[in-house]
Amino acid sequence: MGMTEEQIKELTYIDEVMGLQFCAESRDVYMEMLEIYLEQGEEYLEKLPLLVKNKDWKNYIITVHGLKGTSMTIGAKAFSEKAKEQEFAGKEERYEFIEQGLEDFLDLYRHMLEAVRGIM
Repeated sequence: MGMTEEQIKELTYIDEVMGLQFCAESRDVYMEMLEIYLEQGEEYLEKLPLLVKNKDWKNYIITVHGLKGTSMTIGAKAFSEKAKEQEFAGKEERYEFIEQGLEDFLDLYRHMLEAVRGIM
């Protein structure tokens, strides 16, 4: 994929106002959501490649579906769309798309987690 820094920034942009709206305007709740997102991130970075390696598409779809939702909740709309792309590729049985793009998706996810750390 070879994304530029600008594209990465765009895809990992976190709209804190949007995130706060999802968290009933509570900064404490939002911070808690960010913390959960980071914890989940460590787990997902290990889990996603294993699911792909084992061709466990059902659980891959479930996992990226969850990632799509939690990303939206923290205000990471563009990254949520990327997770949605992964989810639909799985549902449409476009497994080659997932396999070929996995490293780029995981790399983007790592950048996403860094962006989250940056606002905590």
